[in-house]
Amino acid sequence: SLHDALPISKTKWNKKSKEVENWDIWWGMHEKILSPLRAQAETIHKWWEYTGKPDPGVDEITNGLKRLVTGVLTHPLTIGKVISAHTPKRKKDKPKSIHLIGTDTPEATMIYAGFYTEILSCNPLHPIKLTMVSPSLGNKQLSNDCSPNNPMLINDRCKLTAWDGLYHDFWERYIQAKKVEIPEIGRA
Repeated sequence: SLHDALPISKTKWNKKSKEVENWDIWWGMHEKILSPLRAQAETIHKWWEYTGKPDPGVDEITNGLKRLVTGVLTHPLTIGKVISAHTPKRKKDKPKSIHLIGTDTPEATMIYAGFYTEILSCNPLHPIKLTMVSPSLGNKQLSNDCSPNNPMLINDRCKLTAWDGLYHDFWERYIQAKKVEIPEIGRA
């Protein structure tokens, strides 16, 4: 899998979330990922003559592979930066909560593939409570694995809850009943 091929979860950020303003900065913190991408680009380059197309060169092939990686990571990084920038200040180790409303396959894939680690990298001082709510097929398996009655600790700093249904029903059944906390952020 892409997550296994790229050592993202093993890479500690050496900058604060607010300092990571673009992909160039992010790539600067993730040299360990660039090395296997460059090696893969070299392999692709060696086979390029068989395509019958003009060879773009190793640098352009590497840039194309980087675009694939950034496409996959845009979602978890956006969630992480939203939590970092728009939730109230808290004491260290106090959890922050976000409800992702209308989740589907991209969010479920993000969890199963382990890319939630980038959400945590954006928030190194706080555990994160992720709640995903949607009646979509992409969310259904997660809701079976970690319902509001049985949240899953997917990392020592990340608790996941998923619910198969509409958010207004979730709100009535769990938040108004005080079974689940009111989130700091709700993102659709």
